[in-house]
Amino acid sequence: MKNEAVLLFSVLLLTGCSVKEDRSGCPAFLNLSLSDRALMLARDLPVKLLVSDAKGEDTLLLDAFNPSVWHEVEKGMVTVESLLSNGAGTSIAWGAQSDSLWASVDRFYIEEEQAHRQLRLHKRFATIWFIFDEGMPLDDYSFLIQGYVAGTDLTKMSPMTGDFRYLLAVREWTASVRLPPQKSDSPIIFRCNDASTGKRLWDWDLSKELLQAGYDWEAEDLKDAKVYIHLAPLSFSLIIGSWKDGGEISGII
Repeated sequence: MKNEAVLLFSVLLLTGCSVKEDRSGCPAFLNLSLSDRALMLARDLPVKLLVSDAKGEDTLLLDAFNPSVWHEVEKGMVTVESLLSNGAGTSIAWGAQSDSLWASVDRFYIEEEQAHRQLRLHKRFATIWFIFDEGMPLDDYSFLIQGYVAGTDLTKMSPMTGDFRYLLAVREWTASVRLPPQKSDSPIIFRCNDASTGKRLWDWDLSKELLQAGYDWEAEDLKDAKVYIHLAPLSFSLIIGSWKDGGEISGII
């Protein structure tokens, strides 16, 4: 059976191009496969691939049952956009937080008639945890995260400008927000309002503190962070957790 499969592939490879003729214009056969890490993240969900070359675009699906595929492409520059189909979107609605977006973009040049590419998935969101002093009357306040990035341009893996507002839901003195990749100069404001009157009590520049702590928004895999908040007197402390699959805090750097 294995020999028959090899023979079939050899026949496909030669289709449309004779061995005797100039083969520079012949297509290439590209093998795309998911890395072990991508398979672990996807589990039983499909990974959607958008393969672009000189002749156009094709959409493919890979999953744990079909972790690799052969695909005919034109020789030259090829782009493969990979997106885990977990319901995550690349744009963020007003009042919502980022989805758990796992994606990657691979660009490479093909000259040979067979090529292999293993695809990874990268963590394109950062979860920021807010931990308040226990016993503080948090029902007296509302906490808003305001920013100016409202999504990710998957073709460039770059931030999309837009109005981002998310009202934190505090439970047992803990809250969190998922943020998309940010521009280095995009402010992220942590705002406290009086819950009864809506009056602004104070603002804190979260983006400035993240940058000062060494946060890298251009990393392939975005790290999570924890912010500890003391209300009386008002003070903040921030730590950046070392990343591991799943986006959990697994240590302090």
